[in-house]
Amino acid sequence: MIEVIVVEDYWEMSRKAAQIIARHVWDNPESVIGLATGSTPIGMYDELIKMFKHGLIDFSKTVTFNLDEYWPMKKSSPYSYHYYMRQYFFNHVNIKPENIHIPDGEVKWEDIDEHCSWYEDEIKSHGGIDVQVLGIGGGYYDADGRYIGGHIGFNEPGSPFNSRTRLVKLSEQTRSDNSRFFMRIEEVPYYAITMGIATIMEAREIILLASGEHKANSVREAVEGPLTNMVPASILQKHRNVKFIIDRGAASRLTQTIMPWLHGNVNWSLEVEKAYNGFENLITRALTLTSIKMGKEIMKIDLNDLATLKLEELAKFDLNELKRRVLEDLKSKVMDCDKTPRGRRILIFSPHPDDDVICVGVTMKILNDTGNDVRIAYMVSGNIAVRDNDIIEIANEISYNKEDLIENLKLGRIPIKTLMDLKAKVRMMEAINAAKTLGIDEGKIYFLRLPFYETGFIIKNPITEMDVNATIKVIEEVKPEIIIMPGEVDDPHGTHGKCIEIINKSLDKLNLRNEVDIWLYKGGWEEYMIYEANIIVPFNRELMNLKIEAIKKHKSQLTPLFQGLDPRPFWKRALDKNKFNGDILRRIGLIDTEYAELLKRQKTIM
Repeated sequence: MIEVIVVEDYWEMSRKAAQIIARHVWDNPESVIGLATGSTPIGMYDELIKMFKHGLIDFSKTVTFNLDEYWPMKKSSPYSYHYYMRQYFFNHVNIKPENIHIPDGEVKWEDIDEHCSWYEDEIKSHGGIDVQVLGIGGGYYDADGRYIGGHIGFNEPGSPFNSRTRLVKLSEQTRSDNSRFFMRIEEVPYYAITMGIATIMEAREIILLASGEHKANSVREAVEGPLTNMVPASILQKHRNVKFIIDRGAASRLTQTIMPWLHGNVNWSLEVEKAYNGFENLITRALTLTSIKMGKEIMKIDLNDLATLKLEELAKFDLNELKRRVLEDLKSKVMDCDKTPRGRRILIFSPHPDDDVICVGVTMKILNDTGNDVRIAYMVSGNIAVRDNDIIEIANEISYNKEDLIENLKLGRIPIKTLMDLKAKVRMMEAINAAKTLGIDEGKIYFLRLPFYETGFIIKNPITEMDVNATIKVIEEVKPEIIIMPGEVDDPHGTHGKCIEIINKSLDKLNLRNEVDIWLYKGGWEEYMIYEANIIVPFNRELMNLKIEAIKKHKSQLTPLFQGLDPRPFWKRALDKNKFNGDILRRIGLIDTEYAELLKRQKTIM
């Protein structure tokens, strides 16, 4: 049974995890601690270091075992987990070097099996692991609705539950996901040595840390989903003492968050009052989820259906009136002909040059066709996601002799800045062609090429005033009445999150938060749930085909370098998500078209 502890934010998660580790060391100075790497546990290590510096904890007798290490990987490499652990923890506390155990990425190929057996024996010789820290990998739902993801250590989907410490081949999805820690994807190793699932399960206590909405589906499937090795973390349901310490974002897809009435008392009278007065309420969510669960239109829900989701308390209210109001509320969110804005200045921010068409391609088309002045600002160049061969494909269009270009690329004669400029040109041309497919002219497109991104490598620069000022400049030029911007921070290298931060800083500097209507979109990596969205854009097969055509104009991204965990091409992800939205909305009696895009209005200006 997994104990789920939901905290407010990342830092509270980190403090709580550090307190559990500290308790073990206080109770037994010779505790054996299993440690993890990645971005999630850094805050926990910071908290433990603070405790040590204040004289609150002594690690001199503590023994540690790390989950994994890349192979081959030199211990001195800044990409190694040996380096990571020194940088973020070991160099700042008094753990003795002889008590530190990390798989050896320098071991010879022929000695790997022996090394893995030795690692298992070392754990046993120290009496086993007292508490093991874990993170959890992301994942995706395939076209059949099956979730694939939620890895622990480097135990990827499909790993046997009885596996032990071993060498594993990393999937291209994992290499892509982890490439954010490397300068180039070519530098990401193809193998790693990892503790096995059975090894992890032998720890006497396990704490799993997760932060952010992008981990929410993995957390849900691990806690509430079926036991399956396609979600390795689901085996933790069988552990006798496991805690998931997660922030609100990571908890956002759990039943206790989505359907709080199953886990505590809800003041339904207050929720009904909210529904009657047009405020956000649980009635809309409850009836929407019941409709989806039962496969019925909202107006056909009966008391027996409500009982399925433990909503019997709603029987004391006028159910027909509740259904009518909920349906009216949902219909008010559908952007039909009468509700489509007209004659407005609209600025769409797209972090990468293809996020706009992938996420809101049809919305862009409809807004442009109904007399709005639609402008697009592409925030970063996306040049690191372009292969050399993609430049060759456009040689004639950029006034390069194709044979000379091939030879110069092969011999490395093109300076790195020139090469990255050429790759940026590829993305620009693709974005222009995609926008034209949707009817938006090149003259309404801005390429900001924000400086934080322009390193030539995966690792990016910090945000500076130059990034904010470039964004302010386009806002001041367009003078938008509606801004459509990303609402998801989950992309392989965190570019979306940085772009959102830059947009928000720009709006704050211009004091525009109360002056513009802000629409948020997801869809490239995550998606809003039906009851979360308050702008629903239904559309037909013809528009879906046009959207796919626009996405495919980004030829360099048809087989992307940085795909994340989901192996589907971006056009297929968009098709599946838009069709899924349409299927659900038709089932509850809200629309009669096949597809839909979902957005969330952050602020409405009258």
